[in-house]
Amino acid sequence: MKTIRLPVPPSVNQAFANNKSGRGKGRYKTRSYKAWERLADGWAMEAGLFRHGVRPLVHGPATLVLRLPMTMRGDVDNRLKPAIDYLVDRGFTGDDRHHVSVTSMRDPMLGRVDWCEVDVSEATT
Repeated sequence: MKTIRLPVPPSVNQAFANNKSGRGKGRYKTRSYKAWERLADGWAMEAGLFRHGVRPLVHGPATLVLRLPMTMRGDVDNRLKPAIDYLVDRGFTGDDRHHVSVTSMRDPMLGRVDWCEVDVSEATT
């Protein structure tokens, strides 16, 4: 198992907005979500995850556990999508269609912090 520490992701309600007018329709990333991605990149860089290019944390099917601080406001499941999409977009895991299990939880061990941890392990099938 490998663990990556990230800033607490925005709620999915804050991460995406709907394009209701103009060219095209659909959802797009909000400014706050893009700012969180840049912050997460900085944290990943500090942790050495981008050193020598991006290397996947796992190869093939994966199991993920998103551990959030006890003091975080909002639903724990609303934080999954931004965190998962970040790991996939940056190449730390493969496409999320290959994730066998994804869990989110408040972790008493994290206490009062402004970050979360994602445990990534290869799925045993």
